[in-house]
Amino acid sequence: MTDNANTATYESKKEAVQDEKDLVKFWLDQIERSGTDEKDWRDDAEKAEKTYSAQAGAKNLEFNIFHANIETVVPALYNSTPIPDVRRRFADKDPTGKVVSDILERSLSFSVDTYDFDGTMVSVIKDSEVVDRGVARVRYVPYFAGQGEDESVAYAEVKCEHVLWRDFRRGPARNWGELPWIAFRHYLSKDEIEKLIAGSDINLEDIPLNYSSDGTTSKKEQDPKADVFKRGMVWEIWDKDSKKVLFICQDYRDRVLKAEDDPLELTNFFPTPKPLMSIEQTSSMVPVTPLKIYDKLVDELNTVTKRITKLVKTLRPRGLYGGNALDIKALSEADDGELVPATDVMAFLQAGGLEKILAWFPLDPTTNAIKALYEQREVIKQTIYEVTGIADILRGSTDPNETLGAQQLKAQWGSLRIQRRQQEVARFARDLFEIKAEIIATKFSWQQISMMTGIELPTQEQKMMAQQAAQQGAQIPPEMQKLLSQPSVEEVQQLLQNDVSRNYRIDIESDSTIRNDLSRNQQTMNLFLQGTAQFATAMGPIIMTDPAMKPLVMEIYGSFARQFKLGRQAEDAIEAATEQAQKTANQQPPPSPEQQKMEAEKAKAAADMEMAKEKHGMELEKMRLGLQIEREKLDLKREEMNMKRQEMALEMEAHQQTMAIEAEAQQQKAAVDAQALEHKAVLNERTAELQAEGAEQKHAMGMAALAAKTAAAKSAAKQKGAKA
Repeated sequence: MTDNANTATYESKKEAVQDEKDLVKFWLDQIERSGTDEKDWRDDAEKAEKTYSAQAGAKNLEFNIFHANIETVVPALYNSTPIPDVRRRFADKDPTGKVVSDILERSLSFSVDTYDFDGTMVSVIKDSEVVDRGVARVRYVPYFAGQGEDESVAYAEVKCEHVLWRDFRRGPARNWGELPWIAFRHYLSKDEIEKLIAGSDINLEDIPLNYSSDGTTSKKEQDPKADVFKRGMVWEIWDKDSKKVLFICQDYRDRVLKAEDDPLELTNFFPTPKPLMSIEQTSSMVPVTPLKIYDKLVDELNTVTKRITKLVKTLRPRGLYGGNALDIKALSEADDGELVPATDVMAFLQAGGLEKILAWFPLDPTTNAIKALYEQREVIKQTIYEVTGIADILRGSTDPNETLGAQQLKAQWGSLRIQRRQQEVARFARDLFEIKAEIIATKFSWQQISMMTGIELPTQEQKMMAQQAAQQGAQIPPEMQKLLSQPSVEEVQQLLQNDVSRNYRIDIESDSTIRNDLSRNQQTMNLFLQGTAQFATAMGPIIMTDPAMKPLVMEIYGSFARQFKLGRQAEDAIEAATEQAQKTANQQPPPSPEQQKMEAEKAKAAADMEMAKEKHGMELEKMRLGLQIEREKLDLKREEMNMKRQEMALEMEAHQQTMAIEAEAQQQKAAVDAQALEHKAVLNERTAELQAEGAEQKHAMGMAALAAKTAAAKSAAKQKGAKA
């Protein structure tokens, strides 16, 4: 059935209620319908809670990654007690609003310290992460003094209590703003039920106690002495339509145990903020357990883990052996370093040693399978982390090879989903503070508020008497003057107890529940200091020129400073400085005509002096310009002379180079001439030698020819003689 249909059914049945018995039946039917509509979720929630706490009968306990994820996420969502931050909504100058802000902030701070607020928040967050619904309620506990008509509230407390998800029911609605009713389940003892029905004509013995203290069904065969542990199931129903709170017993359908008319008078009626949900749907208020999102992956992870466990158990060295069984047994049972003698050495040697005797069962297939399963398990884990949004940095897992920039990038983008849940936790804490502040403002007496906060204010009568005394010239003590500067008790109470005005003028927040936000606060303070330095640099000359501007400058600075979380002491100091600047400006009497005349003469003299200075400055500037022109002319002449010197130096250098070249050329020519003469002399000498050698050869040839002729003549003569 849809939420719209449930709403129509609820309204039609409520109109049909005729008497008190019908009213009890109507509400018990509504509570039963609420449980039926959320039955699937409640079944999933039971399974998720069993898995988280590893209870008997839970599945997927071989590798309980769900428990590990919860224990990782919860500290990331809440690891620092939030500090109430109450201030004026529009940061304007409002003395009464400031006092009310201080009162509520101190009251909330004291209230948080009087009980285990952190424990309540952690329980709510765990319920949100495990079953997707975390509920806490604010309870007002008054303590009475006196009897009868003199009975009054002597002291009061306001606390937050964790509500088990099993003990919470809601009416049909699509969102929290449309809820018509909510209900809390209690298991009350006989004495508690007696106090509840005190003043009515209901017979206590008619109310059955069918449950044990832990909420389980009580057994009838129990010892009668154990009746002190028996409980009755009572539903506390907050009906927003009628502004009533009803107490109805599950097993007593004749009467309403107790009915109250809007006991807390809260703006939103319900004593609990919107439940904390890890997975919030837009069209339904039925939760979705986070485990259901990745349940299949968890099943796969545990299946792999089971297989690893089974294979590891089979990973045992096993083998067959031959030969002497006694020797093998003794060897397997030997201690470290122990030597075992063989009974048959020859048989052992003939077999080829121990390696030949033993045949081991192969383990490589098993080890390879285990290795593959471990790798698969890591892949499944990474997939779960991607589905759940648990980044590596959030889990404290980093790669040593990664750079700091890479880790910062992962921390920035890997935690986007977790940031939304952190903001939701901060919202839940703020809503609790708002409900507590509203109860303190409307239910606590001024005497207790003053004692609890240490803030003392004058009454309207005291302020009027002091003002009359001041008008008559009486001396007012400094303490009374300080009180007179503050709003009266009546003004503060009027703003405290008026819900509309208080909400208009007061804003209740809480600082972050994450310690890591300290770095962001430090950055904000650095920005404030930089802004203050720039503001002082810009406004300092204005105040020095005209001191009357100091109050305006301080007002502007106060508005600027109120945009930062500086703390109460800093804000008080800035406001005190602003008020002091205003008083100083107001206390200065207006100047007399003589003073005005003197000031005018001084101003005229100053103007004349300024004109003379300006004229003298112009003359000095003219002289300076003339000197500068002359200096530039001298510099120009110096540059011309330097250029001429450089030209002359270049000419001299060129002339010297020319002379050197000519001298070198003459030297080279003389050397060439000398070499030519030397070569000529050598040539002449050689020519003479050749001529001499030619003459000798010619002479030798002549002599040889003469000898030949002589020989030929002799030979011819001989021949002639022979012939003769």
